[in-house]
Amino acid sequence: MYVKYPLINHTLPSILCWHIWKARNRAVFEGIQLHPPSICQDIFLETKLLLEGQFKQHVGARSFLQLCDWSSQSERRFELKLVCWEPAAMGALTLNTDGCSKGNPGPCGGGGVLRDPSGHPMVGFSAFFGVTSSVQAETLALLTGLQIYAQKGFMNVSIQLDFLVLVGILQLQLHCHWHIRWEVQQIWKLAGDPSRLVHCFRKANNVTDILANVEVAHPHHVVKLYEHWNEWLRLARGGISLDSMRAPSVRRVRTP
Repeated sequence: MYVKYPLINHTLPSILCWHIWKARNRAVFEGIQLHPPSICQDIFLETKLLLEGQFKQHVGARSFLQLCDWSSQSERRFELKLVCWEPAAMGALTLNTDGCSKGNPGPCGGGGVLRDPSGHPMVGFSAFFGVTSSVQAETLALLTGLQIYAQKGFMNVSIQLDFLVLVGILQLQLHCHWHIRWEVQQIWKLAGDPSRLVHCFRKANNVTDILANVEVAHPHHVVKLYEHWNEWLRLARGGISLDSMRAPSVRRVRTP
């Protein structure tokens, strides 16, 4: 559980020093006279913005006194939820993909694994996508996976992604940005029924996260396939084994 008041205590000294330092530099190098009320207001606004970003809620305080009153209110609470990889229903194959960007934009990679209902991997891949955004990396990872598995003749495939934005785009619930529109159109052609595509928690998508990140570290492989057990990375093999046993991970979920 986040604690509001200690967060203010821990960050306020740094914010104070930063704004006093900036005001001092403006006075020394630009000849702008120090104005304490303006400095205090800047400190208050930055502290308020930090709290709003941390707790994902609007802070209506207009002074430090009101901010302290707000911080003493009851905290948002969390509960723990066990999550694990789940196979698709009715015996379908399950495709998980993931993309990552080191810098957003920055060096990007993607990975995916296709598994049977027992969790046994049929084939996996990792790919390097050059320098791009995280949204494009996620989209390219899914498209690459669908293209590979279509070439190998796999049918009746359900798709799991941990990137909720892409799920919303593919299910026509969110607007598709122009720079991934072509990739999204190709995904629709290959995936078919949008209901086959579902969101999963990141904790249930660890194997593809491993594959995506390793390819960013070793960009000499444009696309690398894993078709035999001894070809898989050790960390990925461990993740696959845990998933096949339905070993759960703990996820913290915010309660209303």
